[in-house]
Amino acid sequence: MDVNFSRCLQITDDGMFAFLEHSSQTIVELNLNSVKELTKGLFTKLSRKLYFPLLTTLDIGFVRSVDDSVLSILSRVAPKLKILEVYGDNKCTPKALVRDDLRIIGRENDSI
Repeated sequence: MDVNFSRCLQITDDGMFAFLEHSSQTIVELNLNSVKELTKGLFTKLSRKLYFPLLTTLDIGFVRSVDDSVLSILSRVAPKLKILEVYGDNKCTPKALVRDDLRIIGRENDSI
């Protein structure tokens, strides 16, 4: 299942967690670009409760709460995740502890 919440500005942690709790086993591609109400607390809660066995692509660009610890969580709970887009997330650095096969796109301090 592919899901696009891009620019859904009113979605909060509680609403997103309820959706992800229901659908985490079937999501293949997820777009959360510019869902600005999401906090680091959502991702911490995900790390304790959910697993994403099919997720391969995730866009969390312009979700300002995303940092290196969130990238590490996502790397762990989504073992098939191959592409993670983080444009506009200025707290994401190359120091994030992620799997070697996970391609992170859009970090501000990455060079070509």
